Amino acid sequence: MRHGVRSMSGWITRGEPPGGGLDEFASPAEVTGALQRSGETVSLLSVQHPHRTITARRGGLTLDDVLPRARAQLDELRRRRYRRAEDVVLPYRVSGSDGTAFGMLCLVDPSAAGRDGLPNVRHGEDVYPAVVAERAAVLAGLRCATSAAMLVPTSPLPELGSALRDVTTRLGGPVVSFSDERARSHELWEIGPGDDQNALLRIAAAHPLLVADGNHRIAAARESGVGGMLALITDGPDVRIGPLHRVMRDVDWSVPEFEQRCRRHGLTVRSSVDGAAQGRLAVRLRGASFEIDVPSTVEPERVGRDYWFAERVLIDEIFDLDSESSDVRCLPGSALPERGLPAETGAAVLLAPLTWTDVRHAVRLHRPTPRKSTYFTPKPRSGVYLADLG
Repeated sequence: MRHGVRSMSGWITRGEPPGGGLDEFASPAEVTGALQRSGETVSLLSVQHPHRTITARRGGLTLDDVLPRARAQLDELRRRRYRRAEDVVLPYRVSGSDGTAFGMLCLVDPSAAGRDGLPNVRHGEDVYPAVVAERAAVLAGLRCATSAAMLVPTSPLPELGSALRDVTTRLGGPVVSFSDERARSHELWEIGPGDDQNALLRIAAAHPLLVADGNHRIAAARESGVGGMLALITDGPDVRIGPLHRVMRDVDWSVPEFEQRCRRHGLTVRSSVDGAAQGRLAVRLRGASFEIDVPSTVEPERVGRDYWFAERVLIDEIFDLDSESSDVRCLPGSALPERGLPAETGAAVLLAPLTWTDVRHAVRLHRPTPRKSTYFTPKPRSGVYLADLG
């Protein structure tokens, strides 16, 4: 194993994965709704969220109660929809209107350290402890990673893309190819033991790795003690960073009331229909839009301080909500209406996206950006490979 990067054994999908394509930022209610619409059909989603199925909710069952059933369902899915693939790495390309990622699926050790004594896999964002604990329990119970984190080198690594293009050209067509519900194409190649695998692993381990997508999955793998996590290591060529806005339920304030509460915190509120920018938040209420400057004294050295301010000050104090509660959701920019608010939402806080320079600077400072402050696309599809964790 080179710096915690290694080949893997598990199961490769025979075609499009059996469900489980719900976005990482879906709320528990959205997961429950998707499971209800699918009835009692065994799917990857029911395995990943067994405590949110119809049966579990009606029976008041806990996660510990339903994990044995989830393991049995996973066994069934592997028999019907997957084939065994031993000691492999998998070149994987996903491409769509939101970018292109060409990388390698493999296992990483989330606890491995580099020569400098620092973790080889470095978190890009802070995490929600409750989410980590839940995912750690599922991972330990299944002993199988069903969804890959996306990792990018902390320094540019064009050699990885070149090596992947070379080896996949020689291999010919992919062993798996499909399009998802958003018209993204997914292609997967299989490489067993040998010179090509060794070369790809060596290149992929050349630099420490930043968690672009899957901070909670990596933290859960570390907490669960399973010793490895499925990951897509990629250096592009067109991985993008979008914003993650906050939308809130149970907010029904008048404009004067909102302005008054902001003034109490020393904030200036201006009517505006402009979007967010670095150092400036956009706030939408029903029938009104505002902009608020983030004070220069707020976390001045922190990368992503707009996101910290949005949660800790605007949501927790001014809106008087709990930013970790189900009343507050993270929403990618592509999912937010151009004007107004999503259904069943009383307010929204719009934020500007961070840049690659921002993210890599945060890594150099060894200080992750605030939680849910980056939305990397395109993401690897859940379920293309099920990594056996023993």
